[in-house]
Amino acid sequence: LLKVDFVDCGRGSGSRFESGDPADFRIEADGRVVASRTLQLSDRKGRSLEIKAKDVKSQEQWLVHVNFTQPNQLPEILFPRHSVVVKGDGSVNRVKRDWVIPPVNVLENSRKQFPEELVKIQSDKDKSNTLRYSVTGPGADQNPTGLFIIDPISGILSVTKPLDREHIPNFHLRAHAVDINGNQMENPIDIIINVIDMNDNRPEFTHQIWNGTVDEGAKPGTFVMTVISQDKDDPNTANGMLRYKILSQTPESPSSNMFTINNKTGKIITVAAGLDREKVPQYTLIIQATDMEGN
Repeated sequence: LLKVDFVDCGRGSGSRFESGDPADFRIEADGRVVASRTLQLSDRKGRSLEIKAKDVKSQEQWLVHVNFTQPNQLPEILFPRHSVVVKGDGSVNRVKRDWVIPPVNVLENSRKQFPEELVKIQSDKDKSNTLRYSVTGPGADQNPTGLFIIDPISGILSVTKPLDREHIPNFHLRAHAVDINGNQMENPIDIIINVIDMNDNRPEFTHQIWNGTVDEGAKPGTFVMTVISQDKDDPNTANGMLRYKILSQTPESPSSNMFTINNKTGKIITVAAGLDREKVPQYTLIIQATDMEGN
């Protein structure tokens, strides 16, 4: 279902998680929350899952609540609320703790209808739509302005047109909540919007013609040169992972495979003996670079 984590603020002590509803949910050692049985989300309407993080050394405890939504329901981002901290001596403190807000992922070049709703920003103090929401930052009220808008009453954040990852890969917005008189009701929260890459660029060699040299009589395995191709797509995804291939060698003498290329690095080496300048002074290789890891 999801994975929980706990930031120990550098104290270095271990922590373990406990489910507040073990009959329905269990928490694996790595933090994964798994359904213990077949569930209907409708059965949990209005109910949240309480997850407890306990310091194994000091026995301090921290609580967080997980709300469940229907798959097609707009995800919510909540302003941090007060949490209960139970210390080892049994005393209870209420503190407002920062939590990590997951980034909002938006596919670039989207063809959906705009404005496209992304998330709903909500405060638990907004009991009867009395708060007003806004976002600031590049993409909202700063250049490029108007890419992201928010309904001040519902808190629904939308994107107004297709995004281009190669132009701007992510946006850093701040969300605000005030009352109808303009008084700040929540501390601003950071909203990170990541633009997810599409394979909309082809690899391009940094040069159209490459010149390399190798001594005649060179042994197999001798380095010749390295060719380089670049792809504007995300290099951390298959869209930008390139593979190289020799398509042809001219002339094919004394063998049609005198050279080979490392498919990942573009490094070309000799693979056969018989290089003779008096017989063949020059070879022409046609090199192909393909994204999607060669697929």
